Amino acid sequence: MTGKALIEALRPALAERMPGCDVREAFLGRASRRPETPAVVLAVLEETRKPGFAVPDVKLGATLYAAPGAETADLFPELCAALEAIGAPVVRVTREKPQYDSALGCTVSPCVARTGAETGSEGETETVEVSGKTVEVSGVKVTLDEKRREYGEVGESAPHTVRFARSYTLRLTGVRDADAFRFGETYEVRFGGMRYADCTLKETGGGSVVLAAGHAARAEEESDGGI
Repeated sequence: MTGKALIEALRPALAERMPGCDVREAFLGRASRRPETPAVVLAVLEETRKPGFAVPDVKLGATLYAAPGAETADLFPELCAALEAIGAPVVRVTREKPQYDSALGCTVSPCVARTGAETGSEGETETVEVSGKTVEVSGVKVTLDEKRREYGEVGESAPHTVRFARSYTLRLTGVRDADAFRFGETYEVRFGGMRYADCTLKETGGGSVVLAAGHAARAEEESDGGI
C-alpha cells in the first residue's frame, strides 16, 4: 500500500471514528493555514520502495489540532483501530505528548504510523518515470522536509500567520544510467501515485541519484501549485 493509497483509505475510516473532526490530507503546496475546527491532518513523511518488496515502507504522520477544552476522541487508539480496519500492514504506531501551540492557538497531538512488508525477494527492480522516460532502479526513498515560518507585527505577542514550507528529497538507488542526470537541469519524477516537480540534482555517485523536489501533487493533478 503506497502512501497515497494509505491516506485515501484511512481518511474515511478515521473520519467515521472521530465525528466532529475534519480529517484531511496535508496541504502539498507551499503554505497552509490554521484549522478553524478540530482537524486531523495526514501526511506521508517518508516512503521507501526496497528491492523485491511488493509493499513500500511508509512513515505516516497523523496530527490532531484542537482548541483547548474541545471534546474530541483520543487520536492514538482511533488511528490504530482505523489502520486495522483498512487492513494496512502496520509495523508500529507511536504517539507524542500533546503540546499547546500558542501561534496556532490550539493543542497539537501528533502520532506516527509505520507500515510495510517484513520480507521480500532479492534481485527485483522498480521503475519510476523521470521527465516522461522510464528509469529502472533498485529502490526509491522519498522524504518530506517541513519548515515552519511565523509572521507577526512589532509589539504583538503571537504571530498573525503561520506558514509551512514543504520540500521533498528523492533518493534513487541502483540507477543504471546515473550519469545522465545533470546539475542545473530540472526534472519531473512520478512514483507511487505522486508527481514531484521542479526536481534538481543534489548529488550522484555509486549508482545513486539524489534529487530535491520543489513541490508535490497527486499524479492526476496537473497544477504546478500542488494540492
